[in-house]
Amino acid sequence: MARASDEILQALTSQDTEVIDQSLTLARWFYESEGARETAIEGKLTTLLGFSGIATTVLIASTGFLLDLSSDWSDWRRAVIAGLFVMVGATFLEGIRYVWKGLRVSGAAYPTTELVSRYQSAKSIEMKKQAVADLLAARDFNRARSTQKALCLARAQWRFGAFMVTGVGLAMLSVLLGLTV
Repeated sequence: MARASDEILQALTSQDTEVIDQSLTLARWFYESEGARETAIEGKLTTLLGFSGIATTVLIASTGFLLDLSSDWSDWRRAVIAGLFVMVGATFLEGIRYVWKGLRVSGAAYPTTELVSRYQSAKSIEMKKQAVADLLAARDFNRARSTQKALCLARAQWRFGAFMVTGVGLAMLSVLLGLTV
């Protein structure tokens, strides 16, 4: 963290108060925007976790239905449906794993209260430059966390999408096989 802040500080060579004030305003906006991005990603991960509860209910209910439906089926039909059912369940569990992984990304966000107090108390050009450097370094730190969460979200969404498609396909196949007994 200190290294990134020092590099940004060295890049701020202007002594113009207006330029530094604009830089400070922009750095604060970048920092706050990254916080909003992380909050949105966490909200989507939480929504997917809620969806998994509903999907679990449907999965358990369909297990009972399939067991009743398959009592008259031949062994090969039961094996095909059981294999597909295991694949659907595995895809679902993989999606839940990525949701949890995204919600548990390690590393605390850079403390906001410290940055805000430093930003508000900055009077001299050098203090303002340090505030700009700290805000941008904190944004970079938080961006790495947000990006990890976003990758987990994308992977979880893909798994849940595959779960839905294969689940619908399994249901259609089960009905088809049930009708051709």
